Amino acid sequence: GSTLFPYTTLFRSWEETRKIGKLGEAKLIEYFNKTKTKHIELNFNAPCDSCSDPEDWRKFNKLPDGILREKNDLYFFDAKAKKSRKFIINYRDFEEYSKIQKFLKIDVRIYFLLFDYKEKLKEIFQSNIKVNEVNLSTAWDGNKVIDLSNNLTQLY
Repeated sequence: GSTLFPYTTLFRSWEETRKIGKLGEAKLIEYFNKTKTKHIELNFNAPCDSCSDPEDWRKFNKLPDGILREKNDLYFFDAKAKKSRKFIINYRDFEEYSKIQKFLKIDVRIYFLLFDYKEKLKEIFQSNIKVNEVNLSTAWDGNKVIDLSNNLTQLY
């Protein structure tokens, strides 16, 4: 049989994807504020954050969205907004996060924010990247991705 891709995967433009990504970042900060999680947003914009072509964007290193503190521990964090229960990140991002972990000895937490089709927040999951537990595969668009679904904690 043939495989049909979900409508949102086939027809979502790069700009729409970035828009939902920004919404995810904002909702994560709201969550941190509500739960009194100490955090600092890095808001580092790569030279091409305003580019509309993903090929241009891939030229620059990926940095996490911010730093958070729990008790005496520091973590980098990055928000990943999704409209489906696919807890994957680009391998390219994983490589950058792994460099940060090895160099600075600070773990990176990925927060998956799941939205419905009206862009209402439904759920938040946290995943700690474990460099030695990589489940690498290829996404529908040919990008190498890592599945973090085996390493999740639901927060909301």
